[in-house]
Amino acid sequence: MYTLLNVTNIFENLPINIKAEVFEVFVSTPDIRIERIISKGHTSPDTGWYDQDENEWVIVLEGAGSLAFDGGEEVNLKRGDFINIPKNR
Repeated sequence: MYTLLNVTNIFENLPINIKAEVFEVFVSTPDIRIERIISKGHTSPDTGWYDQDENEWVIVLEGAGSLAFDGGEEVNLKRGDFINIPKNR
């Protein structure tokens, strides 16, 4: 017997006017975390880098984004592009 599961649409309930990025966790287990990050031109702080002890898979669903890495490498992403960022990168 199957249990009815809740269906959620990633494009629903989007906040309109945001002053900072919005992070919403959809799934969290010891092995994986899936979250929606809503950004409207937000950038990282001027000082320091994000440094995490886990890999991060990123996909752009709408718009575009740019990632700058500590070695000077920059990656530009457009709608549909995805990248797997190794931990501590």
